[in-house]
Amino acid sequence: MRGASRFLFSKRLGKSLADAVQVSEDSLCESMCDLCSRFPLFSRVPFRSLDLFASPFLPEISFSVPACSSESSLVWRYGNSSLNIPSSLKGIDVFPLEEAKICFWSVIEGYPLHPFSASLGSVSSLKEGLFVYIPPGTEVDIDFKAIYSGKEWLERAAFYFVLGKGASLRLFERPSIQAGSYWVHHDFYLFGHENSSFVLERDWEEVSASSVFLTSIRLEEGASCTVRSKGCSSPWIWSDISAVLRGERAKLDIRSSHYLSNEQSLSITTWVQHEAPNTLSNQLMRKVLDSKAKSFFGGKIEIQNGASQAEAYQLNRDLLLSNGVSAVSLPSLSIHQGDVKATHGSTASGLDKELLFFLATRGISSELSREIAIEAFLSDFT
Repeated sequence: MRGASRFLFSKRLGKSLADAVQVSEDSLCESMCDLCSRFPLFSRVPFRSLDLFASPFLPEISFSVPACSSESSLVWRYGNSSLNIPSSLKGIDVFPLEEAKICFWSVIEGYPLHPFSASLGSVSSLKEGLFVYIPPGTEVDIDFKAIYSGKEWLERAAFYFVLGKGASLRLFERPSIQAGSYWVHHDFYLFGHENSSFVLERDWEEVSASSVFLTSIRLEEGASCTVRSKGCSSPWIWSDISAVLRGERAKLDIRSSHYLSNEQSLSITTWVQHEAPNTLSNQLMRKVLDSKAKSFFGGKIEIQNGASQAEAYQLNRDLLLSNGVSAVSLPSLSIHQGDVKATHGSTASGLDKELLFFLATRGISSELSREIAIEAFLSDFT
């Protein structure tokens, strides 16, 4: 069993993971192989490129956290359970995860862990993170910063956001992850009750260490969720979004826009399940790859029996600027219901020569023309 999982982990990383979650290597490998058998796309995520215990991917740099000036800022620090809740957020409930497991255990236990997180341990093993409850009918904007500093080789945290009926949350998430040879495991769980609205805007410009962002979304009747991500400073990121549209008229929109250079590696995987009628999902991924950058996209749309009139769309686009880049794309559909609409697609191309020629005829330099073309490719994001 141990040898069967070597395509996922280097020997060093596998042993350290097993020690961290206090299980044997064989038990960890068995869990991972079971996970891969249930989720084939997961096995293609390039973990072999991740060896956190050799030299650091990036040189050590001075690190400072910019002050958040917003009156609705929520700052969380790994290893620090104290919270300073701004007065503008007093209408919502925010708890450290350890405290929330006492007060809201039935809610947290009833929300299944992401499959990869479950392979590392049960929910009771989670110590760091937050539980945020938005009461019914409440509308709030939050500037959220999660700060990781590399004090431990594995810094793992989970964040739960539960929206009551008719609640509305716009969350600007700007994780701050210091450069170094450690691994950040950032879990995000969203539960949207009836007619709630959630917008998650992620900026990864301050993510400077290898990181895993796992997002699980569950939407009830009439609930909507928009997830946007941009930026990439880390040498290695895996982002997974698993969503279940459980209620009729639930809507999901996922968009990402990233520029990768040098030897950066970005893997994006999605799994969207339509369980109810008249649900709608849309996915649009755009990535620009330069130098020796690598990207992977694996997306699955599943329309289950009974989800009549569902609509699902998925498109991944890669712009390749160098012969040394690598882009892999595996979109897929699994449809078990008639009278639905579903499309998926993927493109990979270089810069538009006609656009570059047009710009040159207007007296624009080749360097500036290249920048304009890249910006145009990424601008269809919002």
